[in-house]
Amino acid sequence: MRLKSVLVKAAASLLAVAFLFLVFGQNLRLLAAFAVLLLVSSFSTFYHNYFHGPINFELVKFSTVIMSVAFGWPVAVLFGISATVVSRLWSGRIDHRILPSVLGIIMVSFWASALNGLEIRQLGLILTIAYHAITAPISLAMGDNPGFVAAYSFTNIVFNSLIFFFLGPPAVALIA
Repeated sequence: MRLKSVLVKAAASLLAVAFLFLVFGQNLRLLAAFAVLLLVSSFSTFYHNYFHGPINFELVKFSTVIMSVAFGWPVAVLFGISATVVSRLWSGRIDHRILPSVLGIIMVSFWASALNGLEIRQLGLILTIAYHAITAPISLAMGDNPGFVAAYSFTNIVFNSLIFFFLGPPAVALIA
């Protein structure tokens, strides 16, 4: 039963990539970056199938910022929303928290492009903090536990800071 679920999710992901190929046409660098980062970002939350606690590490924000720096905010918005939805599908977490996540990722997409002159490490840290400054109050207003939201935000900020510090410069050099 579990294998069937994974196969359905993989088929849906392949259909999404085929759709993106139709939308983006010949721009293979963009398509390749989109597909690889979508797969990596979405898979990075797969652990939620087995463990859901306040410790939060994921690559959706990192990948969205890289896509925005490399290809601009419209592509990053499409990428960020796609990565958010696919990662939540793969981790079985389609719930009320998807709305604040999508709103936050749209903001990250726009501001990563607008603040493109900043060094990627600074940009990533600023936008990860901004993401949580937007999503945490919405989550609290929706009834989430304040301790959980604080730990979730803190661990995600620390994780993304490390990812941007170590992987940000090479990712920008490779993709942009």
